[in-house]
Amino acid sequence: MKTNEKGMMKLITDHALYSDKIRSLKQLGSEAFFKCERIQDQMSVSVTCIESAISDYKALMTDPTECISFEEFFLVVVDEGSVCKHCLECRRLKKERAEAGRRLGQIRSAITKIGRRLQQDGDEK
Repeated sequence: MKTNEKGMMKLITDHALYSDKIRSLKQLGSEAFFKCERIQDQMSVSVTCIESAISDYKALMTDPTECISFEEFFLVVVDEGSVCKHCLECRRLKKERAEAGRRLGQIRSAITKIGRRLQQDGDEK
């Protein structure tokens, strides 16, 4: 199976594209995180809406009869209006960044396979 130049160039450009996308999404997520309309917890410590939701979820999960995923719990918290728009944006960007990271991993895997194939072809000559 021959690897064509056009395919390799596509992988290289996609690698750059997704690397830049991840960097950009991380920056945007960080900005959204710091814009959070922070709330005070029981000990008067300022926490983000997401941190508060995680803490509440962990407290709920101490009850062995509860079986709800964090995603389901988070949707309930959002419906209650306990999460600001900045934290929602931060979470959306994180999911998008995770998807871009998976795609970047696939691209790196393909590049590695091509490199191994080229190395193997070189060894056979």
